[in-house]
Amino acid sequence: GKMENNHDWENTINKIIGAVVAIKFNHCNSFETNGPSSGVATGFVVDAERGIILTNRHVIKCGPIVAEALFADHEEVSLKTLYRDPVHDFGFFSFNPDDIKYMDVIDIKLAPEEATIGAELRVVGNDSGEKLSILSGILARVDRKSPHYSDSGYNDFNTFYYQAASGTSGGSSGSPVININGNAIALNAGGRVKGASSYYLPLDRIVRALKIVQDGGKVSRGTLQMIWEHKPYHFVSSIGVSEEIETLFRNEFPEETGMLVVNHIVREGPSDQLFQVGDVMISLNDKYVTKFLQIEEVLDESIGEEVRVTVVRGSEMIDITVVVDDLHRITPNEYITISKSTIHNVSYMQALNYSIPCKGITLVSAGYMFLGGGLSKGSILLSLNGEPLPTLTEFIRVISQYTDRSKVVVRYITDKDKNRERVGIIEIDWRWTTAKMWKRVNNVWESNDIEKPTGEFKESSIITSPVRIKNELADFVLSSLVMVTFRTPYIIDGIHGSLFVGTGIIIDSVKGLVVVDKNTVPGVLGDCSISFGASVQIPAKIVFVHPTHYISIVRYDVELLGKTTFKSIELDYDSDPIPGEEKFYVSLGSNQKAFFQSVYISKVQELFVKEGKVPKCRPINEETIRLVKASSSVGGVLVNSDGTAFAQWVAYNTSKDKSYFSGLPYRTIKNVIETFKNTDDIPIVYSLEVEFFVIPLTLARNMGLDEKWIHSIEHSDTIRFRHVLKIRQIMPYTGAYEKLRIGDIIVSINGKLVTSFLEVEDEVYGKDSVDILIVRDQVQLEVTVEVEKLDGIGSDKVIFWSGAWIQDTHRYVLARGVKNEGVYISRWSKGSPAHKYGIRAIHWITHINETPTPNLNEFEEAVQVLEHQSFVRVRVIDIQGRVDVVSLKTDNIFWETSILERQPDATWKRSTIPRNTPLSEH
Repeated sequence: GKMENNHDWENTINKIIGAVVAIKFNHCNSFETNGPSSGVATGFVVDAERGIILTNRHVIKCGPIVAEALFADHEEVSLKTLYRDPVHDFGFFSFNPDDIKYMDVIDIKLAPEEATIGAELRVVGNDSGEKLSILSGILARVDRKSPHYSDSGYNDFNTFYYQAASGTSGGSSGSPVININGNAIALNAGGRVKGASSYYLPLDRIVRALKIVQDGGKVSRGTLQMIWEHKPYHFVSSIGVSEEIETLFRNEFPEETGMLVVNHIVREGPSDQLFQVGDVMISLNDKYVTKFLQIEEVLDESIGEEVRVTVVRGSEMIDITVVVDDLHRITPNEYITISKSTIHNVSYMQALNYSIPCKGITLVSAGYMFLGGGLSKGSILLSLNGEPLPTLTEFIRVISQYTDRSKVVVRYITDKDKNRERVGIIEIDWRWTTAKMWKRVNNVWESNDIEKPTGEFKESSIITSPVRIKNELADFVLSSLVMVTFRTPYIIDGIHGSLFVGTGIIIDSVKGLVVVDKNTVPGVLGDCSISFGASVQIPAKIVFVHPTHYISIVRYDVELLGKTTFKSIELDYDSDPIPGEEKFYVSLGSNQKAFFQSVYISKVQELFVKEGKVPKCRPINEETIRLVKASSSVGGVLVNSDGTAFAQWVAYNTSKDKSYFSGLPYRTIKNVIETFKNTDDIPIVYSLEVEFFVIPLTLARNMGLDEKWIHSIEHSDTIRFRHVLKIRQIMPYTGAYEKLRIGDIIVSINGKLVTSFLEVEDEVYGKDSVDILIVRDQVQLEVTVEVEKLDGIGSDKVIFWSGAWIQDTHRYVLARGVKNEGVYISRWSKGSPAHKYGIRAIHWITHINETPTPNLNEFEEAVQVLEHQSFVRVRVIDIQGRVDVVSLKTDNIFWETSILERQPDATWKRSTIPRNTPLSEH
């Protein structure tokens, strides 16, 4: 009998398997309670003629989605959203049946009436991401409470669920629950791993919705904006239901075990002030009610009309008349993207989760502009500069009054702290992204650019003075200290974060030059500002980021500061710090309060920062100063007793993204500083592009260093340490890479003995090539090495394609000896084609289709001709040299190609490659 049963099931599965599809999807943008994502799920054809697929609402969701269905014979078709229910966990995709060429499309019949307790079932789908999985179970309950997925995300309610003992989980969302007849009796929704229980959505309302969409109609969905919960008779009797009413219901509904009780009411919704939590449902439009389905059948046909509800409250029977609201009205169908943020109306789900009214606009994701003002995801925007923001239309009207970089006061509350208003200041950003208004029209998302205001924000000249602490030396130095803030919307060049703050030192008050560490200004792509005297903040331009040392230089407009006592600090390039020597440390804390401390030098030593897993900014060839004890800060300056500065107190970021401080002598960057101060040129850094470390003479002697050189070091009056320089790494594509080898000892350059990093840099400065005496494998050799000329810019162009951030290979990747051809993938965005198809960071794209992409210009030419929804062969190579080919389908609607390029005036210009794509195609 068992074998016969298995045979029957095999026949059933074979009959319906062609209707089950794997769904690959991208949620392209944050929406409602969810962020962008990519994933797989299951669906099944319920109308082969019209091309309709049923799956879960938590798969389709309510925001923009790009999806494909993979059929049993591995044919893939594009999907369009046909319907997603505002509350219940189901929705429909549509596809063109004619796109299936090699198999007959079949469908599975929906048979809710065949769902009976004890029925054997099979869940057929894409379990946990696999192509096909068949799991068995027994239907155990048909009145299970709907599963609770999240306190802050989507949850189903006002419906019973079925429960069975089977192990369906994860990727089996959207699978058909099949009986022996081959009919679907439920829709798989969610599983509870620990208890091996799975929960299935009944098909009653799905059948109704399917019939309406098959007829070309719109599915009406009514609501009273409240949640009912089914409670057993012993509970409802304890809160006021009389024995007479309980007897009536037991006789009227002999299979029933309880009644419906109000569990949650949305503030300011149609039921607010009319119902109370704990009210027990008696009747709706004069008909006794014990099931959710009875309520929905009435509400869905009564939108905008009054219904009569009778409830028991305490021991009192109360009649209530209430107007039915439209669920689709309170489900967002439009949103704004601006400065990497997403804004739409407060949704029904958000209102339920956080007990807030279903009105106003909310940050679904807080991007660059709003994060800068301290706002976060879930913030509900109330006003900008006092103007209310009740709708998206008003938001566009108000924000369009303010030009780029304007400072605006925003009032808001958060969904988790709705009782207290908060205030932030945002800097308007029209420059880094194109602001768009998106609307869903007939289930197709259409966008229009939001017109940005013309003109430029004009900063006013403001007078201020330095902070003081009533110490003569400290106050003298504080006249040259400022607080620097750097923010970047796009993390490139191995930068390890998006927001940085640190102390800067004015080195030229006439030109507005400030030197700051690279833990504060790590790159050139971003916005920089400088605070003077904890009172005035003005913008600055990033003019130089040192390629090898941990220092950057920014420039401010001196006209904006007005007449002030801020001045240039005098730099001491000649000081030779000695351990035990007393010096002074002056800084500004993160709160911009001044700090002054007498300090003692502990040691002067070579800096070494380990490489992390991810290539990122890393200084080389620096000799730094350590102090006996120094208080924590955000950087500062080390000065002599006369107020001259000899070292920048630098926060070095480690391979584990922690910071430690050391003093970097200004003599290390003297050539850069003096070029800026004395000319209008951008400095050139002359470099061998070699990383050194020191070894003692004992080891150098064993490696073959001539006794003549050892004697010179031992008897020199100017050399403090008895060591020599040995090569740790060599940058590829350089003259040194051709002539030098890792492990070589550097003896002299152009005949001059060199034993320190600074001596090497002094000897190569201003030269095209140098003669270097080395020791290799116990043999002395002399080689001529070309000197590299480096700028202080880094990457000056970024292309955003299919969600991947593409740039030239930056130096911190090259420093690892990588010689990969192609353009470098710095990062990728969630919910993008890059995410979906596996284009990952720290890889190189060498070809688009068969076109080589050795640089950004050729990559740009290769991608700008690609059509929307076309498959592209992307050849990639990883940092280990392993080659792979990825097949990626483009999306020029939600992931258009854009370019950021640095301009000669140190600003950035954004452009977009026209998509020329008909909206009907997505």
